[in-house]
Amino acid sequence: MSRTITNARAEELLASLLARLQSLPVDTLAPQSLGLSNDCYTDILRLDQLHPVLQGNKFFKLLVHWPDLLQADGWVTPGGVWSNHLHAVAWLAQQLEISATGLIRGYAAQPLTAMLADCQRWGMQLQFLDRKAYQQRYDAVWQRQQAQNFHGYFIGEGGALAAFSQGSANSCAASFCDQAEQAFDWLIRQAAGYDQICLAIGSGTLAEHLLPRLPAAVRLLGVQVVADQGALQQGWQQQFSGYNWRLLSSAASFGKQRQQLLPLIQQWDQQQLPLEPIYTAPMLAAVTLHKAEFEGRKTLFLHGGGLQGRRGIGLDYVFGDSA
Repeated sequence: MSRTITNARAEELLASLLARLQSLPVDTLAPQSLGLSNDCYTDILRLDQLHPVLQGNKFFKLLVHWPDLLQADGWVTPGGVWSNHLHAVAWLAQQLEISATGLIRGYAAQPLTAMLADCQRWGMQLQFLDRKAYQQRYDAVWQRQQAQNFHGYFIGEGGALAAFSQGSANSCAASFCDQAEQAFDWLIRQAAGYDQICLAIGSGTLAEHLLPRLPAAVRLLGVQVVADQGALQQGWQQQFSGYNWRLLSSAASFGKQRQQLLPLIQQWDQQQLPLEPIYTAPMLAAVTLHKAEFEGRKTLFLHGGGLQGRRGIGLDYVFGDSA
């Protein structure tokens, strides 16, 4: 496909998603359903309804890379066997007819998960890495080597910027580019009137884009779903000293206790709020562990999407038929 056609398709897709943002609902969650008293307000911004695949935080993370994605001949990015990020990248690459390579934490001999089967169906090339090789995913030299080996623009795990400089995305991290500016401004406006916004934290990429833009009076409350021995906390203490934030622990550690969250997910399914076991369910489950952080406050939860991950515990992918 010619660059002109690719850019035209990308512009059309992006325009439709930016328009869709304007009509996303904010649902009220009864405080009692979260184990809280009536002396607080708990709402959730339904970013999961943005798109069947580019839902939740994935849309915002990929926007930061947008100019470079369109200029590249291919994309290269790492992820696990249920990665929402890989899922979104594979679908977008297929829509724009750009090659994509997924660097998968796992083994080729294992059966493909439903997520990897989707990626393969959409044309993503799957390259499997053992644990030792995958541990290098944050290393700048390793990232550059993968970009060269697979002739593509490197997107960090979870949508993070590459550790090495490779184009305009790295130079515009603080002041986002083009339509990304519009989308993030919209998201910040949704926080108006709340004491805090709460979101699940994996790589921390979206939160790190939001923190410098949030009004000082609005706290960012992050529920960590990855056990990182305090690495993110230490990094933020240096990078975001003086900003209004707090990191909370969660009951689940990146899916290790996901089956235990099934009753909670089924409970919210009955209230038409679909959750998944890696991010959104641990986020809401953490409320009961940290009630003092929510009592007496107005909280806006951000639904991170990733509903394809429900299939990992035998539940339906709510929007699967639309992808």
